[in-house]
Amino acid sequence: MKLRSVCLLLATFFPMLATDPAAAQFKPSKPVEFVTHTGPGGGGDVFARGIAAAMDKEGLMPVRMQVANKTGGGGLTAMAYLVEKKGETHTIAVFTGLWFTNPIMRKEAKFSMKDLTPVVRLVLEPAMVAVKSDAPYKSLKDFIDAAKQKSGELK
Repeated sequence: MKLRSVCLLLATFFPMLATDPAAAQFKPSKPVEFVTHTGPGGGGDVFARGIAAAMDKEGLMPVRMQVANKTGGGGLTAMAYLVEKKGETHTIAVFTGLWFTNPIMRKEAKFSMKDLTPVVRLVLEPAMVAVKSDAPYKSLKDFIDAAKQKSGELK
């Protein structure tokens, strides 16, 4: 991601914070922990490090943003870590659609996005549902209808 794009996104993000009186008063007094559920080199990690580097280079924060990789559980480990940090003003996270779908799809999920506070949407991730080329489903409706008829059989 180009530095210019990151700076444009951040220029959009920080005025939003200023409209909230509590956010406008926030002055980080220690490094900000920037959590991602991906490992080093993963999409979330690269994105978080790009933002942290841009913040540092442009002098947008008086403290450093430190990326923390909390891998495991398909994002559940990072989500649980962030929920445990409730009230901690120096911890934020970058997340993907997994944080929305895991609580619906995985019984191991103990938390959902209702336990967190999204503050800004910086990226729109395309998503796709795919089946084998020889599958009888030609649309999502076909698949959903079959799933309703064959309860618990389709994965």
